[in-house]
Amino acid sequence: MQNKKSILKIFLTLFIFSFLVIPFLVFAQSSSNPVEFTPQVTIPGSSFIKGTTYTIKESTSSIAEYVKAIYNYLLSIVGITAAIVLMVGGVIWLTSGGSSEKVTQAKSWIGGSLTGLTLALLSYIILQTINPQLVSFTPTDIPKIRPIKTGCCQYQTLGATRSTAEQTTDVECYRIHLEKADPKIASITNEELNKSPYNGELSIYLGDDRFNAKKRANYADGICEETGYCEIYDDDFANLNISERRDSTVVTQMSLRQCGALNNKPNEASWATGKIIARFYSEEQFKQENMAIYRTAFQKTCENREGGSCNNSGSLYCYCYGGVAYVNEGLKNEPCGNDGGKCIPDLDIPGTNLPSDEDEFCENQDMGSRGCSDSPKSLICCEPGGVWGGYNPGLTY
Repeated sequence: MQNKKSILKIFLTLFIFSFLVIPFLVFAQSSSNPVEFTPQVTIPGSSFIKGTTYTIKESTSSIAEYVKAIYNYLLSIVGITAAIVLMVGGVIWLTSGGSSEKVTQAKSWIGGSLTGLTLALLSYIILQTINPQLVSFTPTDIPKIRPIKTGCCQYQTLGATRSTAEQTTDVECYRIHLEKADPKIASITNEELNKSPYNGELSIYLGDDRFNAKKRANYADGICEETGYCEIYDDDFANLNISERRDSTVVTQMSLRQCGALNNKPNEASWATGKIIARFYSEEQFKQENMAIYRTAFQKTCENREGGSCNNSGSLYCYCYGGVAYVNEGLKNEPCGNDGGKCIPDLDIPGTNLPSDEDEFCENQDMGSRGCSDSPKSLICCEPGGVWGGYNPGLTY
């Protein structure tokens, strides 16, 4: 009886292992980049051979074939094991010499073998009964993960006299146009978006006049502008070359006009005393071989710095939002806070009977965030989620 239990444990272990291997295989396939794999062990009786590289198809057919090959291989092992155990039981019976104890032992081996073999052969029927999908291995399409793009969104809210531009994602830009700026733009399903000519690109559906990943928002004029690269540092480091001052230099995408406006401007950071030096480089200039150190500085400026000060900003008042560096104090509607705040006029709330600088319309006003310019009006950094429900630009901005 003990032998019979041991045999059943062997069969059940093999049977359960065939299912435990499935999630491991799925993880291994889904995490590879590029999506291909090379088997380290050949699976006998299948097309999966050691050392041969296979490219994963854009469906579950590859993993289905792999799991099925493992299942068939394990099933064959169970069959061979059952046959060996059956022969062992027969040999014990033949050599029992009339011993009732040996005959009982032989019957136990044979019974366990037949039970395990039956369980293995009936496994297909068992799985089919539980759920046909467990044995059909029906391939399903694997949807591509569409990357979210960051760029300039230009729109004009209903009733406004001028357009607004802001740096945001293509998803947020689509929401803005759909809800409050462009009623002509129709809602689109993911299924429609994944078809030609959009091929999953929401930015293509919006069009360059609504969203442009290569342009940057000019918050002052409410337009999207062509950008290059602006190298910005305090004039305290003017006598150093780029290699010596790269730990105090910010390189960010910016228009020629915006970069030029920063040059020779007093550094408004509270701890700085000098002026800002800003140099503009076009896309073509930036690609040149001698600009490699500048390209590295650009890459590092906002790398892992979202919502915080720019890397290597030194004495510059520079913060990163949406992967973009914003230098010195902000203009109206520019991002300013760690939680998606914006620079807005310091409004007095009717009915509060409090001066504008004491009301609680906005939460975390300029606290640990990028500051806001006092021109042309007094602006504050307004964080969402304040007592008054956060700031909503509405139709005004």
